[in-house]
Amino acid sequence: MKQDECPNKLALLIGPCWTSEATQEALGLPTLSALKARSVGGSILALTTADGVTVYPVCQFGQHNGQIEVNPALLPMLRTLRHFGSWAVAALLQTPAPELGGYSPVEWVAFGNPSEPLAILAKAVAREWAAGDD
Repeated sequence: MKQDECPNKLALLIGPCWTSEATQEALGLPTLSALKARSVGGSILALTTADGVTVYPVCQFGQHNGQIEVNPALLPMLRTLRHFGSWAVAALLQTPAPELGGYSPVEWVAFGNPSEPLAILAKAVAREWAAGDD
């Protein structure tokens, strides 16, 4: 396999993403500005690609009463980590954690587990990442 044929391992880990327009429509938001405000506030995870396109990892969404929304159990983690690199946060969502019994945060919430361990994990990760910024 040639180097230019190698799949992007980070993209494979994070999984599929929606465009801004698709995300706005799925969430029923009135404007793209409203979507961006949610990203800045930490209630949705947005990623910016190398070519400047904003995308939203599908793994953060779920359906509740027929409506697509960010999984509420992920919100404490997203809010705590909103000041760190979004690609690192997206990777963390899909990475198995010993604190979660070997499940990734996305798997953890998919099985209906409580959000409190995610909040604890997010605070620990935030401390570690902040300490690494020195």
